[in-house]
Amino acid sequence: MNLEQELLMMADEIREHAGQVVTAISMKSKTLSLRLEQEQLEEAAIARDIEELSRALVADHARLAQQLVDLAASMRGVDPEQE
Repeated sequence: MNLEQELLMMADEIREHAGQVVTAISMKSKTLSLRLEQEQLEEAAIARDIEELSRALVADHARLAQQLVDLAASMRGVDPEQE
């Protein structure tokens, strides 16, 4: 396996695994937040914070995965913007 293939494989793993886990955390924290808000509990703010942090992490992972894909493309001599 060459370096380009390894980079693409890493990008896929980042997108799939981490994205799924953090998305699940985000969804569960959103559900928890709504339930706590219905009960008018101040812990709802903590659940909202967890949701926001997990969404930011999903975006960061997506950005990093795209950078790996772009790097692999540039290693092939292809402009990532034109792929």
